[in-house]
Amino acid sequence: MERKIFCPKCGETVEKTAKCIREHPEKAALFSLGIGFLLAQLPLRLVMAALASLVLTVIKPAALIYGLFRLAEDVYNHPRPAAAAPDPDEQVSP
Repeated sequence: MERKIFCPKCGETVEKTAKCIREHPEKAALFSLGIGFLLAQLPLRLVMAALASLVLTVIKPAALIYGLFRLAEDVYNHPRPAAAAPDPDEQVSP
């Protein structure tokens, strides 16, 4: 039994797309060259550096806030020990 992979976005199967590429290789080659050209024009190194800088700037405060919430959760979820009852044999000095 042949398994068909379906793309939910475009509504096509991978086999149908592969068949179209085999029928029109020049169109597929031009399309891939165009996409490659557009990707080459994007400043990907600058975008990745900015993203890394943003992540490294945000990670410390986020970790601190996460730790505070976990601490608060632990404090409020654990039962408090009951107060010890006074010992009746112990004498209280005034």
